Amino acid sequence: MKVLVTGANGLLGSNIVRELLNRGIHARALVRSNANHLSLKGCKPEYFYGNITSPDDVIKASEGCNYIIHTAAITDQTLPRLKNYLEVNVNGTDNVVKATLKNNISRLIYISSTNSIGYGNIEKPGTEDLPAMKPYTDSFYAVSKSRAEQKVINAINEYGLQAVILNPSFMIGPYDSKPSSGKLLLIGYRDKIVFITHGGRNIVPVEDVAVAACNALKKGRPGQKYLLTNSNLSYKEFYDIVDEITGFKRIKIIIPSWLVRGTGLLGSLATYTGKPVLLNYNNARILTVRNFYSAQKAVKELDFPQSDIRIAISKALGWFRENNYIRN
Repeated sequence: MKVLVTGANGLLGSNIVRELLNRGIHARALVRSNANHLSLKGCKPEYFYGNITSPDDVIKASEGCNYIIHTAAITDQTLPRLKNYLEVNVNGTDNVVKATLKNNISRLIYISSTNSIGYGNIEKPGTEDLPAMKPYTDSFYAVSKSRAEQKVINAINEYGLQAVILNPSFMIGPYDSKPSSGKLLLIGYRDKIVFITHGGRNIVPVEDVAVAACNALKKGRPGQKYLLTNSNLSYKEFYDIVDEITGFKRIKIIIPSWLVRGTGLLGSLATYTGKPVLLNYNNARILTVRNFYSAQKAVKELDFPQSDIRIAISKALGWFRENNYIRN
Protein backbone atom coordinates (compact mmCIF):
# COMPACT_ATOMS: atom_id res chain seq x y z
CA MET A 1 0.00 0.00 0.00
CA LYS A 2 1.27 3.46 -0.89
CA VAL A 3 -0.28 6.69 0.44
CA LEU A 4 0.39 10.22 -0.80
CA VAL A 5 0.25 12.85 1.95
CA THR A 6 -0.04 16.45 0.79
CA GLY A 7 1.16 19.15 3.17
CA ALA A 8 3.33 16.46 4.73
CA ASN A 9 5.56 18.93 6.58
CA GLY A 10 2.65 20.59 8.41
CA LEU A 11 1.46 19.83 11.92
CA LEU A 12 -1.13 17.27 10.86
CA GLY A 13 0.69 16.06 7.75
CA SER A 14 3.86 15.20 9.65
CA ASN A 15 1.89 13.31 12.30
CA ILE A 16 0.05 11.39 9.57
CA VAL A 17 3.35 10.47 7.89
CA ARG A 18 4.60 9.12 11.22
CA GLU A 19 1.41 7.17 11.82
CA LEU A 20 1.59 5.60 8.35
CA LEU A 21 5.23 4.62 8.79
CA ASN A 22 4.49 3.18 12.24
CA ARG A 23 1.87 0.97 10.58
CA GLY A 24 4.39 -0.21 8.00
CA ILE A 25 2.65 1.71 5.20
CA HIS A 26 4.68 3.39 2.44
CA ALA A 27 4.23 7.16 2.82
CA ARG A 28 4.97 9.53 -0.05
CA ALA A 29 5.32 13.12 1.19
CA LEU A 30 4.39 15.93 -1.20
CA VAL A 31 6.27 19.03 -0.04
CA ARG A 32 7.57 22.21 -1.61
CA SER A 33 11.30 22.16 -2.28
CA ASN A 34 11.88 25.28 -0.18
CA ALA A 35 9.67 24.20 2.72
CA ASN A 36 10.80 23.77 6.32
CA HIS A 37 11.18 20.02 6.97
CA LEU A 38 11.92 20.19 10.71
CA SER A 39 8.59 18.53 11.49
CA LEU A 40 9.71 15.45 9.54
CA LYS A 41 13.11 15.17 11.22
CA GLY A 42 13.88 11.52 11.92
CA CYS A 43 11.23 10.35 9.42
CA LYS A 44 12.02 8.54 6.20
CA PRO A 45 9.07 8.93 3.85
CA GLU A 46 9.49 8.99 0.10
CA TYR A 47 9.76 12.68 -0.77
CA PHE A 48 8.16 14.20 -3.84
CA TYR A 49 8.96 17.86 -4.35
CA GLY A 50 6.18 19.84 -5.95
CA ASN A 51 3.36 22.29 -5.44
CA ILE A 52 -0.28 21.54 -4.76
CA THR A 53 -1.24 24.39 -7.10
CA SER A 54 0.37 22.63 -10.08
CA PRO A 55 -1.98 20.04 -11.65
CA ASP A 56 0.97 18.23 -13.23
CA ASP A 57 2.84 18.03 -9.92
CA VAL A 58 -0.16 16.50 -8.16
CA ILE A 59 -0.77 13.99 -10.95
CA LYS A 60 2.88 12.90 -10.95
CA ALA A 61 3.05 12.80 -7.15
CA SER A 62 0.03 10.50 -6.94
CA GLU A 63 1.07 8.08 -9.69
CA GLY A 64 1.36 4.57 -8.27
CA CYS A 65 -0.40 5.50 -5.03
CA ASN A 66 -3.43 3.68 -3.66
CA TYR A 67 -4.69 6.50 -1.45
CA ILE A 68 -4.32 10.25 -0.96
CA ILE A 69 -4.61 12.10 2.35
CA HIS A 70 -4.94 15.77 1.44
CA THR A 71 -3.92 18.06 4.31
CA ALA A 72 -2.22 20.90 2.40
CA ALA A 73 -3.89 24.25 3.07
CA ILE A 74 -3.32 27.85 4.02
CA THR A 75 -4.53 28.01 7.62
CA ASP A 76 -3.33 31.50 8.54
CA GLN A 77 -6.56 33.33 9.37
CA THR A 78 -5.07 36.84 9.26
CA LEU A 79 -4.85 37.22 5.47
CA PRO A 80 -6.82 40.25 4.23
CA ARG A 81 -8.57 38.89 1.12
CA LEU A 82 -10.51 35.76 0.14
CA LYS A 83 -8.34 35.45 -2.95
CA ASN A 84 -5.34 34.83 -0.66
CA TYR A 85 -6.85 31.43 0.19
CA LEU A 86 -8.42 30.27 -3.05
CA GLU A 87 -5.39 29.14 -5.06
CA VAL A 88 -4.18 26.65 -2.46
CA ASN A 89 -7.30 25.71 -0.51
CA VAL A 90 -9.81 25.50 -3.37
CA ASN A 91 -7.86 25.16 -6.61
CA GLY A 92 -5.30 22.92 -4.92
CA THR A 93 -8.08 20.63 -3.70
CA ASP A 94 -9.55 20.58 -7.20
CA ASN A 95 -6.15 19.45 -8.50
CA VAL A 96 -6.09 16.63 -5.93
CA VAL A 97 -9.63 15.54 -6.86
CA LYS A 98 -8.75 15.42 -10.56
CA ALA A 99 -5.53 13.50 -9.88
CA THR A 100 -7.47 11.02 -7.73
CA LEU A 101 -9.84 10.33 -10.61
CA LYS A 102 -7.16 10.28 -13.32
CA ASN A 103 -4.87 7.88 -11.46
CA ASN A 104 -7.68 5.61 -10.24
CA ILE A 105 -6.85 6.22 -6.58
CA SER A 106 -8.92 3.96 -4.31
CA ARG A 107 -9.91 6.68 -1.85
CA LEU A 108 -9.26 10.35 -1.09
CA ILE A 109 -9.22 11.54 2.51
CA TYR A 110 -9.85 15.28 2.49
CA ILE A 111 -8.92 17.20 5.63
CA SER A 112 -11.34 20.07 6.05
CA SER A 113 -12.19 21.96 9.26
CA THR A 114 -14.86 22.24 11.93
CA ASN A 115 -15.28 25.80 10.65
CA SER A 116 -17.43 24.46 7.79
CA ILE A 117 -19.89 22.87 10.25
CA GLY A 118 -22.25 24.57 12.69
CA TYR A 119 -21.14 24.60 16.32
CA GLY A 120 -23.14 24.07 19.49
CA ASN A 121 -22.68 24.62 23.20
CA ILE A 122 -21.49 22.46 26.08
CA GLU A 123 -24.98 20.99 26.62
CA LYS A 124 -25.66 20.36 22.92
CA PRO A 125 -22.43 20.35 20.89
CA GLY A 126 -22.40 20.67 17.12
CA THR A 127 -22.73 17.63 14.85
CA GLU A 128 -22.02 16.91 11.18
CA ASP A 129 -25.54 17.76 10.01
CA LEU A 130 -25.36 21.43 11.06
CA PRO A 131 -24.56 24.02 8.36
CA ALA A 132 -21.78 26.54 8.93
CA MET A 133 -22.73 29.47 11.16
CA LYS A 134 -21.65 33.02 11.76
CA PRO A 135 -19.02 34.25 12.44
CA TYR A 136 -17.37 31.43 10.44
CA THR A 137 -19.47 32.08 7.35
CA ASP A 138 -17.72 35.47 7.24
CA SER A 139 -14.25 33.96 7.63
CA PHE A 140 -12.21 33.85 4.42
CA TYR A 141 -10.42 30.73 5.63
CA ALA A 142 -13.67 28.95 6.51
CA VAL A 143 -15.29 29.98 3.23
CA SER A 144 -12.32 28.56 1.31
CA LYS A 145 -12.55 25.24 3.18
CA SER A 146 -16.30 25.03 2.52
CA ARG A 147 -15.72 25.66 -1.18
CA ALA A 148 -13.01 23.00 -1.22
CA GLU A 149 -15.40 20.54 0.43
CA GLN A 150 -17.89 21.29 -2.32
CA LYS A 151 -15.28 20.39 -4.95
CA VAL A 152 -14.97 16.98 -3.30
CA ILE A 153 -18.73 16.52 -2.92
CA ASN A 154 -19.37 17.49 -6.55
CA ALA A 155 -16.86 14.88 -7.73
CA ILE A 156 -18.49 12.28 -5.49
CA ASN A 157 -21.90 13.00 -7.00
CA GLU A 158 -20.81 13.47 -10.62
CA TYR A 159 -17.94 11.04 -11.07
CA GLY A 160 -18.28 8.53 -8.25
CA LEU A 161 -15.17 9.77 -6.45
CA GLN A 162 -14.43 7.62 -3.41
CA ALA A 163 -13.77 10.17 -0.69
CA VAL A 164 -14.21 10.82 3.01
CA ILE A 165 -14.19 14.32 4.51
CA LEU A 166 -12.64 14.83 7.95
CA ASN A 167 -13.31 17.96 9.98
CA PRO A 168 -10.77 18.35 12.80
CA SER A 169 -11.00 21.11 15.39
CA PHE A 170 -8.07 23.04 16.89
CA MET A 171 -5.17 20.57 16.89
CA ILE A 172 -2.46 20.47 19.55
CA GLY A 173 0.58 18.23 19.64
CA PRO A 174 4.21 17.68 18.62
CA TYR A 175 6.00 18.56 15.35
CA ASP A 176 4.37 21.98 15.00
CA SER A 177 7.39 23.57 13.32
CA LYS A 178 5.57 26.53 11.77
CA PRO A 179 4.17 26.92 14.49
CA SER A 180 0.42 26.92 13.78
CA SER A 181 -2.03 26.10 16.58
CA GLY A 182 0.93 25.81 18.95
CA LYS A 183 1.02 29.60 19.03
CA LEU A 184 -1.74 29.31 21.63
CA LEU A 185 0.84 27.68 23.89
CA LEU A 186 3.77 29.90 22.97
CA ILE A 187 2.11 33.30 23.33
CA GLY A 188 2.81 34.58 26.81
CA TYR A 189 4.33 31.23 27.80
CA ARG A 190 6.22 32.67 30.77
CA ASP A 191 4.30 35.90 31.27
CA LYS A 192 2.77 36.35 34.70
CA ILE A 193 -0.46 37.61 33.15
CA VAL A 194 -2.33 36.17 30.16
CA PHE A 195 -5.20 38.05 28.51
CA ILE A 196 -8.10 35.89 27.30
CA THR A 197 -11.70 36.23 26.18
CA HIS A 198 -14.97 34.69 27.38
CA GLY A 199 -14.81 32.42 24.32
CA GLY A 200 -13.61 28.87 23.90
CA ARG A 201 -13.09 26.14 21.35
CA ASN A 202 -12.82 22.44 20.86
CA ILE A 203 -9.23 21.22 21.12
CA VAL A 204 -8.07 17.84 19.83
CA PRO A 205 -4.78 15.91 20.05
CA VAL A 206 -3.22 16.01 16.57
CA GLU A 207 -1.95 12.45 16.99
CA ASP A 208 -5.56 11.26 17.41
CA VAL A 209 -6.52 13.07 14.20
CA ALA A 210 -3.63 11.32 12.42
CA VAL A 211 -4.92 7.95 13.66
CA ALA A 212 -8.42 8.74 12.38
CA ALA A 213 -7.07 9.88 9.00
CA CYS A 214 -5.19 6.60 8.60
CA ASN A 215 -8.18 4.58 9.80
CA ALA A 216 -10.32 6.35 7.19
CA LEU A 217 -8.30 4.73 4.42
CA LYS A 218 -10.37 1.62 5.08
CA LYS A 219 -13.09 2.72 7.49
CA GLY A 220 -15.86 5.28 7.23
CA ARG A 221 -18.54 5.72 4.59
CA PRO A 222 -17.60 7.39 1.30
CA GLY A 223 -19.24 10.79 0.92
CA GLN A 224 -19.58 11.30 4.68
CA LYS A 225 -18.20 14.04 6.92
CA TYR A 226 -16.64 13.19 10.28
CA LEU A 227 -15.97 15.67 13.06
CA LEU A 228 -12.62 14.94 14.71
CA THR A 229 -12.93 16.71 18.04
CA ASN A 230 -12.16 16.16 21.71
CA SER A 231 -12.26 18.63 24.60
CA ASN A 232 -14.71 21.54 24.67
CA LEU A 233 -12.87 24.17 26.71
CA SER A 234 -13.16 27.84 27.50
CA TYR A 235 -9.88 29.70 27.06
CA LYS A 236 -9.61 29.97 30.84
CA GLU A 237 -10.01 26.21 31.20
CA PHE A 238 -7.38 25.66 28.52
CA TYR A 239 -4.79 27.89 30.18
CA ASP A 240 -5.61 26.41 33.59
CA ILE A 241 -4.62 23.02 32.15
CA VAL A 242 -1.42 24.48 30.67
CA ASP A 243 -0.53 25.98 34.05
CA GLU A 244 -1.28 22.66 35.75
CA ILE A 245 1.15 20.91 33.38
CA THR A 246 3.94 23.50 33.58
CA GLY A 247 3.53 24.33 37.26
CA PHE A 248 3.67 28.01 36.29
CA LYS A 249 0.57 29.76 37.60
CA ARG A 250 -0.55 32.82 35.68
CA ILE A 251 -3.17 35.44 36.30
CA LYS A 252 -5.90 35.21 33.65
CA ILE A 253 -7.57 38.49 32.80
CA ILE A 254 -10.74 38.16 30.73
CA ILE A 255 -11.13 40.99 28.22
CA PRO A 256 -14.76 42.10 27.68
CA SER A 257 -16.19 40.94 24.36
CA TRP A 258 -17.06 44.49 23.30
CA LEU A 259 -13.43 45.53 23.71
CA VAL A 260 -12.14 42.52 21.74
CA ARG A 261 -14.54 43.27 18.89
CA GLY A 262 -13.75 46.96 18.97
CA THR A 263 -10.06 46.21 18.66
CA GLY A 264 -10.85 43.87 15.79
CA LEU A 265 -12.81 46.60 14.04
CA LEU A 266 -9.75 48.83 14.09
CA GLY A 267 -7.74 45.92 12.70
CA SER A 268 -10.22 45.50 9.85
CA LEU A 269 -9.69 49.11 8.85
CA ALA A 270 -5.98 48.33 8.56
CA THR A 271 -6.68 45.47 6.12
CA TYR A 272 -7.39 48.06 3.44
CA THR A 273 -3.62 48.40 3.17
CA GLY A 274 -3.67 44.86 1.76
CA LYS A 275 -1.41 43.56 4.52
CA PRO A 276 -2.24 40.86 7.11
CA VAL A 277 -3.33 42.07 10.53
CA LEU A 278 -3.15 40.03 13.71
CA LEU A 279 -6.77 40.73 14.68
CA ASN A 280 -9.57 41.79 12.35
CA TYR A 281 -13.23 42.19 13.24
CA ASN A 282 -14.33 38.70 12.22
CA ASN A 283 -11.44 36.99 14.00
CA ALA A 284 -12.34 39.04 17.07
CA ARG A 285 -15.91 37.72 16.86
CA ILE A 286 -14.55 34.18 16.59
CA LEU A 287 -12.49 34.68 19.74
CA THR A 288 -15.61 35.62 21.70
CA VAL A 289 -17.76 32.59 20.83
CA ARG A 290 -17.57 29.04 22.13
CA ASN A 291 -17.61 26.64 19.20
CA PHE A 292 -18.17 23.22 20.72
CA TYR A 293 -18.60 19.91 18.89
CA SER A 294 -19.25 16.18 19.33
CA ALA A 295 -17.07 13.43 17.78
CA GLN A 296 -19.56 10.63 18.46
CA LYS A 297 -19.90 9.68 14.77
CA ALA A 298 -16.14 9.43 14.20
CA VAL A 299 -15.62 7.48 17.42
CA LYS A 300 -18.19 4.94 16.29
CA GLU A 301 -17.31 4.65 12.59
CA LEU A 302 -13.59 5.50 12.43
CA ASP A 303 -12.44 4.17 15.81
CA PHE A 304 -11.36 7.74 16.52
CA PRO A 305 -9.48 7.79 19.86
CA GLN A 306 -10.27 10.28 22.61
CA SER A 307 -6.94 10.79 24.35
CA ASP A 308 -6.41 13.09 27.31
CA ILE A 309 -5.76 16.59 25.97
CA ARG A 310 -3.20 17.03 28.77
CA ILE A 311 -0.96 14.48 27.07
CA ALA A 312 -1.15 16.37 23.77
CA ILE A 313 -0.31 19.67 25.47
CA SER A 314 2.62 18.06 27.29
CA LYS A 315 3.95 16.55 24.06
CA ALA A 316 3.62 19.88 22.25
CA LEU A 317 5.50 21.74 24.98
CA GLY A 318 8.14 19.01 25.08
CA TRP A 319 8.73 19.27 21.33
CA PHE A 320 8.92 23.07 21.52
CA ARG A 321 11.54 22.79 24.28
CA GLU A 322 13.61 20.21 22.40
CA ASN A 323 13.66 22.45 19.35
CA ASN A 324 14.41 25.69 21.23
CA TYR A 325 11.06 27.40 20.70
CA ILE A 326 10.78 27.86 24.46
CA ARG A 327 13.02 27.57 27.48
CA ASN A 328 12.13 26.32 30.93
